[in-house]
Amino acid sequence: MVNEVKALQQIEITYDDYHEEFDQYKRSVYVDKNRNFMTGHFYVMYKGKVSEELILKGGLLDGIHRIYSPDGYLSKELSYKNGYLDGAKRSFDKEGKVISSSVYTKGKIIGNEIEYSDSGKALTKTETKNGITYKHSYQGEKLRMTVYSDKIDGVEYEIMLHFDNVESLNAAFAIKEEASNSEGSSKFYILNNQLKIVDSISPKEEPEKMMEIYRFLQQ
Repeated sequence: MVNEVKALQQIEITYDDYHEEFDQYKRSVYVDKNRNFMTGHFYVMYKGKVSEELILKGGLLDGIHRIYSPDGYLSKELSYKNGYLDGAKRSFDKEGKVISSSVYTKGKIIGNEIEYSDSGKALTKTETKNGITYKHSYQGEKLRMTVYSDKIDGVEYEIMLHFDNVESLNAAFAIKEEASNSEGSSKFYILNNQLKIVDSISPKEEPEKMMEIYRFLQQ
């Protein structure tokens, strides 16, 4: 049983005082120089400043893990339980504003992972539904693009959906690495509203068409 009193002791250490390993569940395991599992509330010092703050129990992260920038401001704050991400994960800018946030339970993300602009509006949202991860990009507060990987007629593609100013789908594209091409270049596909392939473009052979699509996607 972990000594709870020891778990609350605040101790300053350096990166030379411990080693981080991984167990069979892909959890970080912290051991000291004698290869003992670490327990306590640790402040990792680097060049005279706090670089990380760790709460460890039996070698596993269990509590808030804080990461500081070289300039000394809090850049990340992650919540752990028994070695797994469990709770909020947030990133901050130097003014302390949240620039990304997500929530985990037992190491798995739930809901959306959101990146914010300086004004506090969402720039991107990442969500996972039915095993597929979608990344949504916003302009102002309007959805402009969604990117994800899925199969079309049994073949895996990276799919890009482009939306207009009222968030209606106005274009859809797909990319697939051509295995037969020794240079590993991609082929670009145009999809209809039912996300079926209706045309294709070779970037190498049709650079002007690709440039037109690139300019369209930047609108």
